[in-house]
Order: sequence, then structure tokens, then C-alpha cells
Amino acid sequence: MEIKTFADLIDWTRQLHAHLARCLHQSAALNKDERASALLDYISRHEDLLAKAVEQHEAMRMASQIGRMEDL
Repeated sequence: MEIKTFADLIDWTRQLHAHLARCLHQSAALNKDERASALLDYISRHEDLLAKAVEQHEAMRMASQIGRMEDL
């Protein structure tokens, strides 16, 4: 992905965290070591929360832009 704007960077960041969450979740499920699996699952959930936080930021930014356009 070529990043040209701040919006591109935010979108890339969201995608990265979502991808990491999926990969870590899969690794947790496949790992035979209970402690390692628990740690991978914990980090997976954290990455998922980060992806959702970035998504919420995107939605708020878009709503803000729409509000400014309506004021014109």
C-alpha cells in the first residue's frame, strides 16, 4: 500500500492491527504450550482493540468532516 496522506496512514495502521490480531489468534490456537498460547491470545485481543480504536477514530473524523461540509 502506498501511503500518500494521513488518512492512508490511519487506514494502513488499522489494517495492520487487524492482521496482527488474526495472526496471533491463529498462532494461539495452534500453540501447544499453554502459557505461550495464553500470551498470544492476550496480545491478539489487544491488537483487536487497537484496530477497533483506529476504526472509531476514522469514523469520528469522517463524521466531523461531514458536519463541517453541512455548515457550508
